[in-house]
Amino acid sequence: MLFVVGMSDTIHIISRYVSELGYGAGKKDALRITIKESGFGSGLSALTTSIGFFTLMTSTIRPIHNFGLFTGIAVLLAFVMSFTLLPAMLVLLNKPALREPRKHGHDWDGVLSRLFSNVLRQRRSIYVVSGLVLVASIGLATRVRINSSLLDDLSKKDPVRRDFAFFDTHFAGVRPFELELKPVGNRTIYDPAVLREIEQVESYLGTTYGLQFQASPATLVKSVRKALHGGELAEYRLPTDSAELKPLVAKLRLFRKKPEFRALALPDGSAGRLTGRMADVGSIRADALNRNLRHYLRTQLDTTVLRTRLTGSSNLIDKNNENLTLNMIQGMAIDIAMVTIIVLLLFRSVRMTVVVLIPNLLPILVVAGVMGLAGVNMKVSTSIIFTIAFGIAVDDTIHFISKLRLTLGHEPNVFKAVRRTYLLAGKAVIVTSLILVGGFCTLLFSSFDGTFYVGLLIGLTLLFGVVAELTLLPLLILGVYKKRGSKLAAIPKVVPERV
Repeated sequence: MLFVVGMSDTIHIISRYVSELGYGAGKKDALRITIKESGFGSGLSALTTSIGFFTLMTSTIRPIHNFGLFTGIAVLLAFVMSFTLLPAMLVLLNKPALREPRKHGHDWDGVLSRLFSNVLRQRRSIYVVSGLVLVASIGLATRVRINSSLLDDLSKKDPVRRDFAFFDTHFAGVRPFELELKPVGNRTIYDPAVLREIEQVESYLGTTYGLQFQASPATLVKSVRKALHGGELAEYRLPTDSAELKPLVAKLRLFRKKPEFRALALPDGSAGRLTGRMADVGSIRADALNRNLRHYLRTQLDTTVLRTRLTGSSNLIDKNNENLTLNMIQGMAIDIAMVTIIVLLLFRSVRMTVVVLIPNLLPILVVAGVMGLAGVNMKVSTSIIFTIAFGIAVDDTIHFISKLRLTLGHEPNVFKAVRRTYLLAGKAVIVTSLILVGGFCTLLFSSFDGTFYVGLLIGLTLLFGVVAELTLLPLLILGVYKKRGSKLAAIPKVVPERV
């Protein structure tokens, strides 16, 4: 992923460098022009891409936090290397052999010129299609649900997943359940009243919650009683009075330091644990079960005798799922805020900010709609898609508008500036996007569903993004500014522009 993302700046540099050589410039002059014209836009795009990764640091999930931190740093390092090591290598290497010019109309300028003309002619159709796609995407995106299971990143044909499915069907299941047991006051975990409350909770968990296997301090007491009565199944129950319970607890204390006993109760009896197993029902069903369990514990359990708390690995997974939406919204908000600040600094125009955001948010909504249509659930592995995709997709827009800002100083009106920018930046935008899409498509060969969907959905986002970049963005710029006769902020001419 980093290799593909870091390639963006290199493509823009090489593309502009070769173009300048084709215009007859020497190596050093071509590099000087390239760095002056591409450095600013590439720096901003590297910043927005790294921010897209840095926003993952808002996640409460440590691997995603670390992934965002180190990948964001690496993107900035890749930018530094692209504008230091790469120019040095180009100066030392021989001047590349340039291809013979193609017939007029068949080179990049000709293709992009025809494409720009077609976009202008079909502007009404583009607006209508974009609107319909937007409405459909929003409707389909509402179908996306936050749902994950323990092994949902493994394909259904994976042997490990099949083994777990076998245990789910024929045994107690693979999803763990943990409940902390804390006696109140001077009671211990083996107090008769505490044991009765634990047994009451066990009854609910077995009949309503769906646990197929349970173990607790009450289980230990009942097992000892059964063993002391010849293994009779009818004797597997709690003692009826304290006199009968006392010798059973004395027997248990002989083994209190053994690991299997310490796993269910502390040696001093100050706390205990109820553990169990059930089928992997998914986070949506588990969330409903946990809500009902908490309500039961609040209303039916005597909290003056025993207090409880859900804990364990499954509870942590469920809490992560609860935070997915918040983390994703935080990441997108930071991304959008940074892009807004960059555009405001470049053009000092709120309208230009809206124009830039629309073509980049539309592909995000389209991919969300694709997820809803295909039934792809939101989970840890897919929650990072939107912030990463937006941070990468906005690169082309940053290059386009930074080039437009340069071009405005050379052209008498917005229309000619947009057209020249389209021809200057179009090749690099297309080539970079195709390389990025191809790079992420290599993830489609992964046997992990999470990695597969990251490659597929980010690839689709970038593909839709370049289409919006080459069709919707120039139309929005012209529609907002040409009709109103507004002027965009430009910078003085610094280098001759060529088309």
